[in-house]
Amino acid sequence: MSYWLYRADLDPRPPLPPQDPTTPASTSSLGPPLPRRGLGPHLIRAVSDHQLATDPRATRVLAEPDTRNTRSVHAFRRAGFHPAGELDLPGKKALLMIRDRPESAHRSATPHF
Repeated sequence: MSYWLYRADLDPRPPLPPQDPTTPASTSSLGPPLPRRGLGPHLIRAVSDHQLATDPRATRVLAEPDTRNTRSVHAFRRAGFHPAGELDLPGKKALLMIRDRPESAHRSATPHF
């Protein structure tokens, strides 16, 4: 397993939509596939939980799995990500997927005055 975490607004690859500097993103390599173990969604959720916990200002996490990798797309869905459109990225057609910070967690991370 390999995970690369980065700020989405610094991604040099077009055409990611413009992002706020607090929007984290990740790219991953999980494999070889383990039959029916269900570890992928747990790993993806753990990493995105870490990203959201690291920056309480972040309201979401982005990922862009290859549209042909249906297992990966399914794992991201099970980890709480939802599709937000397709992207033509170098070397792949990607599905932009977003995991929004749960509203209650976002409220608790926001200072109240």
